[in-house]
Amino acid sequence: MPFELVSATVCQGDAPKHPTEPWRPFKDAGEPAPISWPKKPKQVLLTLPAFGGTGVSSWVETMCAHMDRKHWIPNVWADQAAITSIDRLRELGVNVIVPRVSITSSGENSYQQRTELLMDWPVAVDIVQNSISDLAVDVASFHGVPVIETIHGWSGALKLPYKDKLSGIVAVSDICWGPYVRLPNVPTSLIPNGVDTEYWKRVDEEVEVVEPRTMLKLRFDMGNDLNLCKLDIDKNKKNIVWAGRFTVEKGPDMLYNIVRSTSHIPDLHFWIAADTLGNPDLVAGLNAMPNCSCLGFLPKDTLRALYSQCDIYLSTSKHEGMSMAMLEAMACECFPIVAAAAGDTIERLGIGNVISSDVPQAYIEAIQEAPDDCGKDGRAAVVKNFGAEKMVTSYGHFWSYILGGKRLGQSASSQR
Repeated sequence: MPFELVSATVCQGDAPKHPTEPWRPFKDAGEPAPISWPKKPKQVLLTLPAFGGTGVSSWVETMCAHMDRKHWIPNVWADQAAITSIDRLRELGVNVIVPRVSITSSGENSYQQRTELLMDWPVAVDIVQNSISDLAVDVASFHGVPVIETIHGWSGALKLPYKDKLSGIVAVSDICWGPYVRLPNVPTSLIPNGVDTEYWKRVDEEVEVVEPRTMLKLRFDMGNDLNLCKLDIDKNKKNIVWAGRFTVEKGPDMLYNIVRSTSHIPDLHFWIAADTLGNPDLVAGLNAMPNCSCLGFLPKDTLRALYSQCDIYLSTSKHEGMSMAMLEAMACECFPIVAAAAGDTIERLGIGNVISSDVPQAYIEAIQEAPDDCGKDGRAAVVKNFGAEKMVTSYGHFWSYILGGKRLGQSASSQR
């Protein structure tokens, strides 16, 4: 069922037993936590680890663009390998900090790296909204800065080795709740992802690309004069877009099998927007098929133009929290067809097609049977339920609660 997100509330207790229970964004929340906005603006630091991917990068940019600067001042602590939008963030007036060592580093030199990071840490920060970076948590804890962990995916819920150092936890969907997420005496909240629907909308623009690039190469190419070519997108065909990265959890093997199994169907074409780093054989295999074009990692404006030219957004993910790419594509009026592990959102909205089978034919049938001109319903659902302002306001409520007297190790009820 569609839901109306008003504000984040603080939860205690057991997590929903996904997927058998209904989707209730603030299950077991009880009465809302007492909220008072800060009298003076607070400095918020968002961390962006190297393995954060395009979804986390988009989430960080959306958060920074929509923070109410009367209450919150955004900062981003970014691994240089992680982000392609540093310049865009700085145009928004965001203080972007690039530490001398990777914020996701670990191993033999971890002690030395942590010591170096202490020198880079912006000590004026009031609160940290972290994205699975153990080094960031260690350094923030050393300085006594409250840390709230964001769980963007199901697998992330199982990787909280620093859970005893957290002041709060946020999950972006029910599917993210894992056995370690609801911790005793640690406030938790479910805040669905949101996108800028004023930006992410169908546009009448041609798609211009260069040769397939990695995320790092895109960063180095920004600002240079490049030879762009316009994509020839045949609107008489059904155009399918797949956006993400070629890692195991995104299901690139299923994608390959779907494309190969439809290579004889002339009215289908797949457009793949994915970082090509480390996957030359997969890229070559996809590009060798007549019904597929592997475009590499695309900048934001190009991706929006591609979504606008396509009919279907395809996800083959084995694990997914709440996909920013899917919401952005739906806002551009793409019809979503997604794997069951990524279908938590659209299943409750009743829009799109959720594939529970693990065989390519199930996806192919859904693609062929997808109705025409159905993307406007998906956009309307995203505008109503997953707007950026709702998401950022909800985080602000949670930050206010943590900063308003909640101390590490105390239950929410003891503060009321």
